[in-house]
Amino acid sequence: MLVRFINHKWLKALIALLLPAALMTIALVYTGRAADFSSKLNLSTTSYLSGPPQIEAAGGLVVALWSDGYNANADTKDWGHIYLRAATESEGWKVPSKVMAATNDVWGVEPRFTFDSNGTTVHVVWSQTSGCGGSLSNCSGSSIEYTSCDVSNGVVNCSASSATIASTTNNLAYRTPDIVQDDDGDLHLVWSDTSGKRLLYSRCAANCTTSGNWSTPTTVPDSDTSQGANPRLAFSNNVIHLVWDGEANNKIYYRRDTNDDNNSFASNGITWD
Repeated sequence: MLVRFINHKWLKALIALLLPAALMTIALVYTGRAADFSSKLNLSTTSYLSGPPQIEAAGGLVVALWSDGYNANADTKDWGHIYLRAATESEGWKVPSKVMAATNDVWGVEPRFTFDSNGTTVHVVWSQTSGCGGSLSNCSGSSIEYTSCDVSNGVVNCSASSATIASTTNNLAYRTPDIVQDDDGDLHLVWSDTSGKRLLYSRCAANCTTSGNWSTPTTVPDSDTSQGANPRLAFSNNVIHLVWDGEANNKIYYRRDTNDDNNSFASNGITWD
């Protein structure tokens, strides 16, 4: 009995001694993984302010998208050019390309993209305004623009022009677009209308181009009563998922499409739960 007692006390002491060392080892191993990141690389090419970037990877390709301020004015911030840059996992980053080249009057902001199912094309959308005259305070109206870019082998080759999906005379009203592709190849687009405090939705059939037939925008149900903003889309298992910021009461709302296979553009082919 005494031996068992001694052994029990010895075992507890051993655990007390070894456990902190084991936990420290685990912590060191976990912390060490952060050091696996490579040295930072500046993907942007100007000295002006850049907007929030997006990055996605598919099939050995890595693509980054962002906006760069047109000038150094403080109120310009990230309003200006839209840049896309791609890399192959084996060869690294290639030369960046302007998806949208800003002028003194026309500026872009808040770009988003999604990979096409072919793995070498990306679909890009952004908010655009005009009449700026070098200052954001002068800009008038706004639109949601779309284009596609081939990124084969990391070399960016975008369509020569963009398509205006929707426009408004309300200053800087159409904002924060997002885009996703379903398994039929259809593109789904949603954005915020800050003047109407709602979300708008449009879609384009498979193999959509800059001259494609985008549906007439419709309001996402209940996005107006919740004062919808900052929408984001995702697609999986034949379902389109949508979340947004309800600024009326600072809540995050969710809806999903349950009728994606209905391609009737009269109803936008979508039924939101």
